[in-house]
Amino acid sequence: AAAATAARGVPVGAPPSTPSSMPPHPDRKKQTFMQQMRELDRDTVRHVSLLTGCQFLINSGFSMILPVLPLFVREFGLSAAGIGVVISAPALARLLVNLPVGRLVDEVGRKPLLVGGALLASGGSILTGLSTSLYMLIPVRLLLGVGTAGSMGSSQAYMADITDKYPHSRATLMGIQQMSTGLAFVMGPMIGGYLSGLYGTRPAFFLFGGIHLLCALAYSQLPELWRKPGTETTSPSPSPPPPAA
Repeated sequence: AAAATAARGVPVGAPPSTPSSMPPHPDRKKQTFMQQMRELDRDTVRHVSLLTGCQFLINSGFSMILPVLPLFVREFGLSAAGIGVVISAPALARLLVNLPVGRLVDEVGRKPLLVGGALLASGGSILTGLSTSLYMLIPVRLLLGVGTAGSMGSSQAYMADITDKYPHSRATLMGIQQMSTGLAFVMGPMIGGYLSGLYGTRPAFFLFGGIHLLCALAYSQLPELWRKPGTETTSPSPSPPPPAA
C-alpha cells in the first residue's frame, strides 16, 4: 500500500488531503464588486439600472405614504380599528392574488405584468387621493394592492431572469436591488412627512400615482426576457439530398 501511495506521488505518512487544502476552483475566484460589474454587457447594465431605479422610486413612494395614511384616514372619522382596516387592505389584496399573479407571470411573461401592475397601482393611488367616502376608499386600496402584487412580483422574476445569464453575480445583483429598497424606506417617510406638513395629506397619493405611471412607461422600454419552456423556435433541419440516379 505504501508503494502504491508513493507511486501516485503522495509521500508516505502524509495526512490525507481535505477540501480546505485543495486549490480553489478556477470558476470560484474572488472578484471585487467593480470586476463583477465590468463583466456585465451594456444591455444588462441598462436593464438592471432601470429595474432597480424604478423599484427605488416605487418603494420610496410606498414608504412616503406610511406616515401620511393614518392622518388621511382620520378625515373620514374612523376609529383605530377602521384605520387599521384601510391600511391593511393592499396587503390583504396582495395575499389573495400573489399566487395567481405569479402563475400569470410565468404564463404570459414578465413585461405585461410589470407595465399592467404599475398602471393599476397608479390608478389605485390617485383614486385614493380623490376618495371622499369609505365605500370608495376600500376598493381603490384593494386595487392598489393588486397592482403592486403584479409589478413587484414580475420585477423580482425579471431580475432572476437577468441573473440567469450571470449566475456568479446573482447575489451581487440581488444585493443591489435590496440595497435600493432599504434606502427607499429610509428616505420615503421623511419626504412624506415633510410634504404633508406643507401641502396636506392628499398630494402624497397623487405623487405616488405619478411615480407608478412613470415606472410603467420605463418598464415598457424593457425587452421580454422570459421564454416559456417548450416555446423556443428552432430552425427546421434541412431535407436530405435526393438519392443519386
